[in-house]
Amino acid sequence: IIATSSIGYYEGVEKLMGGRAQTRDFFRLFLIPGVHHCAGGPGLTEFDALTLLENWVEKGQAPDVMIASRIVNGVSERTRPIYPYPLLARYVGHGDSRQASSFVPFDPTRR
Repeated sequence: IIATSSIGYYEGVEKLMGGRAQTRDFFRLFLIPGVHHCAGGPGLTEFDALTLLENWVEKGQAPDVMIASRIVNGVSERTRPIYPYPLLARYVGHGDSRQASSFVPFDPTRR
């Protein structure tokens, strides 16, 4: 499944529901760069989506960010925050660019 198909589906639901605010209560799309369908690939392949989903369903804690990492030979090479679509992670301009803490959410739809 290519990312544009998932984005198209998400945007269709968002349009049907009347916008992002109405959709966020039950549907969020997290796109992880460089990861093949569900696993593998050169990207940030380590993340715990299941715990985020369990917390949303069982505790009412909707996920605002998912931390993903790239592990090479048992060592974390880099981490990034993954925000719900359409938000992107933007480097703050200082700090370790390999650490998720050096990034903030950016909404490319708001200019």
